[in-house]
Amino acid sequence: MDLEIGGFEVKGGEKRSLGLRVSIEADGTPLEIPVLAAAGRGEGPIICVDACHHGDEYEGAEAVLRLWEGLEPGELNGAFLGVPVVNPPAFLAGTRGNLRDFDTGHLDANRVYPGRDGCITERLVKAYFEGVVKKSDRVISFHGGGNRWLVGPIAIYQPEGSKTHAESLSMAKAFGVRLLCPTPAGLEGTLLHATAEEGIPAIAAEIGGHCDRYSNRGSYVGVGVEGVRNVMRRLGILEGPARETDHVFLEARYIHCANGGLFSPKAKVGDRVEEGDELGLIENPWTGEVIESIRAPFGGIVWLVMCYPLANPGDWVFGLGREIAEPR
Repeated sequence: MDLEIGGFEVKGGEKRSLGLRVSIEADGTPLEIPVLAAAGRGEGPIICVDACHHGDEYEGAEAVLRLWEGLEPGELNGAFLGVPVVNPPAFLAGTRGNLRDFDTGHLDANRVYPGRDGCITERLVKAYFEGVVKKSDRVISFHGGGNRWLVGPIAIYQPEGSKTHAESLSMAKAFGVRLLCPTPAGLEGTLLHATAEEGIPAIAAEIGGHCDRYSNRGSYVGVGVEGVRNVMRRLGILEGPARETDHVFLEARYIHCANGGLFSPKAKVGDRVEEGDELGLIENPWTGEVIESIRAPFGGIVWLVMCYPLANPGDWVFGLGREIAEPR
């Protein structure tokens, strides 16, 4: 099957590395979003796999590269669109958001969908959504803990009540990680919300983080690669049976600290905790006084831990999930 992305044509059986033009930088260089396209010889769904909405979440970017390298277009029934870096300015700065957003601080690229002709982040999101996402039949978006947190692996599906829920849930199951949850309430402007509105089934995969990259970077990338390939097998884009696994379904919440100071986590990602269990401490760095004991507001599974020692008032310090029944 043939593709057209950003004015470039990709013939069936071909792989091409493209640049989706967004704007011109102040030094005259093009601001582009990289797109790695592989068009199969056979007809089938177009799957888009992205990473680095947040510039410090590198595990997904590497997974996209490894996926693209390992694909043979002649073996695909459909097409693969890999976008290793949705937000190049944030990626280059090594920061969650783009520090050059005019008069806005730095916006979260995964809170401004479907984008608009505003600041740099909004323009990047609009170009990606219009130029790649809306040309796709399925979307997988990689996220992670970045430079502050360790997270997952956990797959997030579109919420019940959305017209894409059933297919999104099926994709999340096929991704093959144990923990699954619906899109957390209150996070508007995300890619999962925007794709649901467009009728495009999508999932997000939260994997890894800086505090564990030295020893486990390769395993996190491997989880991402195999997860996407399993979804592609389930969709028939790749040949072969999709691997089955057991799942635990969670209602995910963020736990915030009330005070700043030196943060010491006690709970680890994957721990089961009971209501009232101490998850971590905040200490006064001047005196050593414990100024806050962070406790579990309910029993559940820890899916995110902040690993950065400095906590500011209101930071996400833990993610905690309450177990729920498997959705229909």
